[in-house]
Amino acid sequence: MSRLGVWDFSNRLSVFQATIVVAFTAVCFGTVPLFAKILLDQGIASPAIAFYRYALTTLLFIHILPLRGPLARETLWALFSGGCVGLGWISYVEALKVVPISSVSVIYMTYPLFTLLASWVLIRNKPGHRSLIAGFLVLVAAVLAFLPSGLSDTAIDALLVAFCAPLTFGLSIAILTDKLENLAPLQRMVGFASGASIGLIPLLVPLEMHQLFPSRIEDWGYIAMLALLTAFIPQFLYSMLAPSIGPAKSAMAGSVELPTMFVIGALVFSEQITVLHIIAAILVLAAILITPAISSHRRIADFDDAPDYSAIADNNFPDPVEKPKSSENPV
Repeated sequence: MSRLGVWDFSNRLSVFQATIVVAFTAVCFGTVPLFAKILLDQGIASPAIAFYRYALTTLLFIHILPLRGPLARETLWALFSGGCVGLGWISYVEALKVVPISSVSVIYMTYPLFTLLASWVLIRNKPGHRSLIAGFLVLVAAVLAFLPSGLSDTAIDALLVAFCAPLTFGLSIAILTDKLENLAPLQRMVGFASGASIGLIPLLVPLEMHQLFPSRIEDWGYIAMLALLTAFIPQFLYSMLAPSIGPAKSAMAGSVELPTMFVIGALVFSEQITVLHIIAAILVLAAILITPAISSHRRIADFDDAPDYSAIADNNFPDPVEKPKSSENPV
């Protein structure tokens, strides 16, 4: 594990510098709709776009995953969680075809609600008062995403299917916060990306060549930016620096992801941002900031005294923690 430490430079940055970098990662995550819509407009299929986003990380670092020994089971959990998110992310990309970025983004950012539900079922973390309030805010925001006039029946159906993205992401967060405490941050990130890539491969087989490989040289540049700017670079930086600044500052810095999506929709694709979209965004950001932390070894009835939960965006995993010995075997 020591050879992985060469990738960690968190101790060289001040808290302020690390916070700025975390905010930068959130902006990077917020650019996902930009590259996804460009590639969709060129006829690239959604499974291919999702695969390209995670494939580079997998190709470069899959060799560091411990597939044998005591950490093998945790690696399998990482692969499983990544596979779920990779498949769920397809619904997000599909929705971008017919729904404004602002509405799809609000739906995607409802993941804290599904994280709470998944942790309740999987880790037996019963939601406390703050969690319930956050869940209610997310529900209201989701309802507001469906209210803007002009949404066709096809768009509404796409939004409903798009809930698969936050659902699978919430499930993955619950798994990763409880099952991967002994993996290094880089290993967790690579395990997640590898699971997504492997899970998407069967969906690439039936695609036509023009759906899988872009014909324009510049589109390969967009694919490279999708893989680097929205996945590998921000995921790596966040997983390394978020633990050093704490969950509260991470949540505050990470909250700029949703406004970034709104700005891209308005400036690049000339989409109209309504008052309802703004209200929904405020509700989602409030829910992220007040949601308590998930802890695998604090299975208590109420987490209101726990620190604020970090706004984990697109594959951002908490630092490993020492898990106390217990006779309880989580599901």
